[in-house]
Amino acid sequence: MLGAAIAAANIVYRTLGPEPAHEMKPPGVAGAATLLVLIVPALVAAYLGAGAAWLWMIAVASIGVLAGLITGSAAGGVGIAFGYYAVARVLTQIDSLRGIHPALLPYWLGRWTTVGRAAPDWPGLAAGVGCAVAYAVICTAAGLILIQHRDIDA
Repeated sequence: MLGAAIAAANIVYRTLGPEPAHEMKPPGVAGAATLLVLIVPALVAAYLGAGAAWLWMIAVASIGVLAGLITGSAAGGVGIAFGYYAVARVLTQIDSLRGIHPALLPYWLGRWTTVGRAAPDWPGLAAGVGCAVAYAVICTAAGLILIQHRDIDA
């Protein structure tokens, strides 16, 4: 946001006349526009990264909600969600269990470390998003089914 504001301020300075405190290279509106062109993709990438992190939190939280509904304990649900994630992290490190890795959230979360590279693992990122969405949808649907079959008066 700050970078975009600097670029926008420099465009205003160049078009309306007041001199900015520093000289831009390239000079004039072209320099300010160049800065804006560089900032917008970075801002979009930051929001996409935040969206991915949010998606992973939703997936783990849905596991916790479902576990809490099954156990009847909110604290139990949180503990099971953290426990799942810790155990899944360990399981992703065991090569002999490679067959179950694609079903584990931490396995796909590691793919996000490739985003800063010249050739990110786009298929892995897409599969990871699909895995997180699947966890969220399945656990939320199962939780809703459990709630519908409970005796509300009890």
